[in-house]
Amino acid sequence: MAHAIREPVWLAYHLVPTEEWEAAPPDAPYLPAAFPQDGFIHTTHRADEVAAAGNRYYTHDPRPYRALVIDLRRLTCPWRYDGDERFPHIYGPLNRDAVLATPPAPREPDGTFLPPIWANPVYAPEDVPFTTPKVGVNAVIFDDAGRILLTQRDDNRLWCLPGGHVDLGETIAEAVARETLEETGLVVVPGRIVGVYSEPRLALRIGYGLRYQMVLIAVECRVIGGVLSRSAETLDEGWFDPDDLPPLVPSHYQRIADARAGQNAVLR
Repeated sequence: MAHAIREPVWLAYHLVPTEEWEAAPPDAPYLPAAFPQDGFIHTTHRADEVAAAGNRYYTHDPRPYRALVIDLRRLTCPWRYDGDERFPHIYGPLNRDAVLATPPAPREPDGTFLPPIWANPVYAPEDVPFTTPKVGVNAVIFDDAGRILLTQRDDNRLWCLPGGHVDLGETIAEAVARETLEETGLVVVPGRIVGVYSEPRLALRIGYGLRYQMVLIAVECRVIGGVLSRSAETLDEGWFDPDDLPPLVPSHYQRIADARAGQNAVLR
């Protein structure tokens, strides 16, 4: 039986043509084309209302659309309800750091809009738990030449620090050692904690919505055995100069920078 999705009251959605969003200056607040006429930005709290709005106004428009996911708490301009508490109105330009994610708005071949897939657990992979946050680990490993060990993901082909989820019954140290061995073939001893990372916007970008959030613990590790080898979970692996990195999962740039700083554990 399907259950209605109730999103937090600080969350809002706004439909926008993909080409309009991508053409807007990325370093400036965003204003939709209709703002001068309406005087505010239309949003809704509910994912199903995103589709309903699209079907009321935009089915004739064949262009691809995106559903901006907005954190109302982060807005730098005022917002309010004007008679209907399903629809927050934003009275000013939308500052970019209030936008949590920009998933495509799915449509049927006839133009009918569907609720954003990322916001609906019905469409999520079966192995994605929706009790959150989930704990993960990354291994930060430098060799004697100061190079850092990275693996290449098979889903988006980006590079990242070795790591994964903590299994039930494991300690953080056990999890980071296990994940490193599984992904790289190396036996490591965990050392200092580089940082704890829990920014929800970073987790949201993987596309599973607000029912999925990662708390990631990065641990510096020392290699004591094994042979560097490719696993079934990765496309490639290798050592890289930290000043000349391949394309990374975006959040891992900060984790590597924190590790290189050699400071006490950070909390982000």
